[in-house]
Amino acid sequence: MIKRAPLVWLAIAFSSGIALPAWAALLLIAVIGILRRPPPADLLILVLAAALGMARAGVDRFPAPGSIAGWVQAGGRPVHLAGTLLSDPERQGRMVRGWLKTEKIWTGEEWQKVSGKVQGRWPPRAGEFEPGDRLELTGWLRPGASARPGRSFDEARWLWLKTAAGVLTVSDSEGISRLEAGAGIGARYQRWIGRLHRRLKAIPEEMLAPDQAGLLNGLLLGDGRGISRDAWEAFKKTGTVHVLVVSGLHVGLVGMIQLMLLSAMGVPRVLRYGLLAAGLVTYGVLAGMNPPIARATLTGLLLCWAWARGVGHSPLNLVGAAALVMLAVDPRLLRDPGFELSFASVAGILAVDPALVSWAKTPAGRILFRPLAFSCAAWLSTLPVLWVQFGYFSWMAPVLNLLVIPWASLLIGVGALVYAGGLIAPPLGAIFSAVFTVLASGLIGFVEWAAR
Repeated sequence: MIKRAPLVWLAIAFSSGIALPAWAALLLIAVIGILRRPPPADLLILVLAAALGMARAGVDRFPAPGSIAGWVQAGGRPVHLAGTLLSDPERQGRMVRGWLKTEKIWTGEEWQKVSGKVQGRWPPRAGEFEPGDRLELTGWLRPGASARPGRSFDEARWLWLKTAAGVLTVSDSEGISRLEAGAGIGARYQRWIGRLHRRLKAIPEEMLAPDQAGLLNGLLLGDGRGISRDAWEAFKKTGTVHVLVVSGLHVGLVGMIQLMLLSAMGVPRVLRYGLLAAGLVTYGVLAGMNPPIARATLTGLLLCWAWARGVGHSPLNLVGAAALVMLAVDPRLLRDPGFELSFASVAGILAVDPALVSWAKTPAGRILFRPLAFSCAAWLSTLPVLWVQFGYFSWMAPVLNLLVIPWASLLIGVGALVYAGGLIAPPLGAIFSAVFTVLASGLIGFVEWAAR
């Protein structure tokens, strides 16, 4: 059992240690032992993996010494702190919001080092800031508001999933100021990513109608705020909303385009895959590095390592390795719908692939039935997550995805050319924008028709 896909089984055991009580995790491993009959040494390894999961979850339940979480109290309190802006600020309502990595806090007598993350909110007139900026803020620090009758949004759970300790609200524009910029590589990289994100986002806004620009920025940059509510509802109702959210499909297509360009340029193998790995990481950060993007990026990095070394690899082990790394860094991801949907869909596809290959013995049979089988497998494996987390699922999804996914993939490719043309040759960007408009209008129209 362990020898065929060791990292998948280790990830399952590690996850059980995080999510289940000790007795339930051990019972699960006992059931695996009864059904699969692995060697005793393999069972011991699974027990140790579950124990490590329990330990990692236990560490996560308590704030680390010097954490900003120790300064968050019920009802909130005034604070004066300094930190680094982690994300591109977003205008929401009357405030601007951004994630902050805290560095130090004023105790009333001296600065004290702190760690952890908070969401900062400040008035737009305070000025424009970008990722990597070091800020000094004076405001009101409070915990997230829990769900209650009449309030559908559970802010406390949302902040917990984002590993944020609370919300820091700056009411006056004079309560926030920029400090001396960080000179480290990480800070410079963050600023470069933020500027590139803003430049790319502006290209479709200059060349396309607002709805088309919103769709393109949602498809490739993970910024879906420009997509209309009607379009969101139509894609959601038909079970195809995943194409609007940057995920493994998008990362894979962008990686494939990069690999084709590097191969066409004749870049040596080791350097080719090193550049591809750097490109995957940059795109992941640029698109927001949500759980599906992180899973696809980690899998891509492992593939780059295997290809550069010329060694074989198992798809199941790649998925298991990605899950282990992500959960070791942040065990809260196990409760994140994006993490659950991403790994469930990939697990469903990988599970059906061997059966499909053995059943459809001819190449023509595999070509004909593989797309439908994969679509059905992804739908069935994600159906429980959709029902539990969101209370809905679509019966049309397996069939509609056969058309929508290739259509969206073509849009992603053309959209990448729109960005490239806008950066390098605006006339070419205008041509690709016209092609994107036709394809995007057709896709949205088709999905809205199917939803009706």
